Amino acid sequence: MNLAHAADLLLATIAVTYACASAAYFARLVGRSGGLASVGKPLLAVAASLHLGHFFLVATVVRACPVQGIHEATSFTGAAAAWLFLGASTFRRSSDARLEVVGAFIAPFALASVLAARFIGLGDPPAQVRSAILPIHVTAVLLAVALFTVASALAATYLLQEKQLKKKKIGGLLQRLPPLDVLDRASHRFLLAGFPLLTIGIVTGLVWIGRVGSEGSGIRQILTYAAWFLFAGVLFMRSAGGWRGRRAAWGTLLGFGCAVLVFLVYLARPGQARPQPGARSVIEPAGVIAPGAQG
Repeated sequence: MNLAHAADLLLATIAVTYACASAAYFARLVGRSGGLASVGKPLLAVAASLHLGHFFLVATVVRACPVQGIHEATSFTGAAAAWLFLGASTFRRSSDARLEVVGAFIAPFALASVLAARFIGLGDPPAQVRSAILPIHVTAVLLAVALFTVASALAATYLLQEKQLKKKKIGGLLQRLPPLDVLDRASHRFLLAGFPLLTIGIVTGLVWIGRVGSEGSGIRQILTYAAWFLFAGVLFMRSAGGWRGRRAAWGTLLGFGCAVLVFLVYLARPGQARPQPGARSVIEPAGVIAPGAQG
């Protein structure tokens, strides 16, 4: 078995483990106890650990940057979101114990990110994209999206909890979801942490584009800026206008939707789903992707 096949097998194992974690968290969300419902967090930890192992394999054995192509970058975002959630749920306060059920949103996202990461880039990036700025740009954007993923999962849980309260469903799902104020505060913290990173990513992206003379992609740049303004608006209105709860949750979800669309628009591009053998794609700033040279 060659290294590429070993990496593909590892990626398949990761996907299966994320799928099992998703099922376990969902079972917990709907009220199951014991059995599968009790192993969601351990399964997510195993999957996230294997995910890091996959990046290590790509970076050290296959000798390719683990976030060199859009597929690997999307996969990295899922792994980072999983680890951020695991960290938050591990070091939570005792009053926030019910945050565990938010894994029902995080684990499926991580699974989807793995399914998008189908190939391993080989070789070095083309000379035209070698720049000290590019790694800063890519790292900042991917970490920002990972933080926004957790913030959005918390926002979605907030809206679900609020809906249950409006229907006056006191038992069942309501008892398994965290209090509204806990969800609101936690979502704000992750959004606040991700926003500076997104800003750094956009600024370094603009600098990079100026250096290489790339015109970028209109739709992806528009979506990136839309996400920035939505997140900025939520944070500003929370500080200046007292926005809390439902409006902040919807603003967070809309901003995250724009960020996800940046990835989806690229992944839907003709000729990008399956690169030619030996070819690779390198991330350009603001969601722009440039085809790599043959190895």
